[in-house]
Parts: sequence; structure tokens; C-alpha cells
Amino acid sequence: MGGRWKWRDLMAFGWQYERLYSVLYVLEFSSDIRKSHYFRENVGKSPWLGGWSVVNFYNAAAKAVPENHEMRVERLHYSSPGFIDIALAYAVAKVLRLTIREFSRIPGEIRDEYHRWHREARKHRLLMKKYDKQIRDLDRDEYEFCKKATTDLFHRLQLGHLLPDLERLGGHPLIQMKIAFSLVRRLIKINDLQGPNERLDFKASPLPRNKTD
Repeated sequence: MGGRWKWRDLMAFGWQYERLYSVLYVLEFSSDIRKSHYFRENVGKSPWLGGWSVVNFYNAAAKAVPENHEMRVERLHYSSPGFIDIALAYAVAKVLRLTIREFSRIPGEIRDEYHRWHREARKHRLLMKKYDKQIRDLDRDEYEFCKKATTDLFHRLQLGHLLPDLERLGGHPLIQMKIAFSLVRRLIKINDLQGPNERLDFKASPLPRNKTD
């Protein structure tokens, strides 16, 4: 922690971390979660179509995580270096650790890649398309652009194995790309809370991989 965090920093870290964890959980266990009535009515119901849908999507993803797999603070030690012990679902913790470590290793490269795709998306006015008809009316080049951007960013973040799950979750490639962009922004915010000589370290314990029980 570097002994410099304010209360709002701790709140911001927890909020961004939970958002990232919840979406990765939904992706990791998509085959189980998609069977639930809650998923069909909330997480999988036309996300990212404008207004509050982005906030609602993250809130719905968090609520889709079973109670016994919600993020839980075990210990917190404020010092330099400090630590926070957080209990997570083991399968998701491994993915999260790999993703955050990869981003921390080459943050500049991934930021540049994200900004390049985001600039091009804005240039082609793809981010302005927020409603069902506009999304359905994408031409072939726009459709392929969205798929390439999502695939590139997910592979950069060591999340390539979750691309089929993202397709099932997001449906249309434009929505998948918006989810990918948002996940990168979560990582940027988490990374920016660290000082120049600080890095998140993860130590995973062999917790059981329960799904939705």
C-alpha cells in the first residue's frame, strides 16, 4: 500500500476489484450461471445498450456470484508494504492473478493497445451505437473490427480461454468489445492506485473449486 492510501483509495480499489472479479466469475462459470433464472433476467438481458445498463450489468454480475464465493476480507494490514487477504473462488482467483500480473508487467503496452482500439472504435462511431437496431445493423467490416479488438485485448490479458464464454455472455460482438474495453479500464484503475514501486502480489491457496453450490 505504500502507507499513502486515503479511505477513498481503499473504497475505489475494492469497488474496481469486485467488478473485475464478478465478471470473470460469470465468465469462468458461465455454463452453470447461464442456467439460472437470475442470469436470464439480469446479466444476460441486453447489457450495454445505453443509460444505466453498464452499472446495472456490473451490479447484476456481482449478484450472480453465489454467497459462498463472494469476495471476503480475511485480513488487512496497513503498512509499507501492507497487505489485504481476500478469500475468492479458487478458479477465478487464478485467472485474476494471471491477468493483473500480466497487466502490471507491461501496463504501457496494454494501455496503448486499448487506446488504439478505442480510438478506432470512436472514429467509426461504434461506441455511439447503443440500441438493438443500431447494433444489429453493423456492416461486415464493423462486425469484424469488434471481434478483432475483443480477441486482441483478451489475449493480451491472458484471458483468451474465456472468449467462448464472453461470446455466450455478451452475444453481439459490439457488446463483447464494450465489455472488453470496460475490463481493461478496471485494470487501469487498479494499476493506477499503485505507486511506481508497488505491485500487487498474489498467493493462491488450494481452495476447493465449488461452482454454484
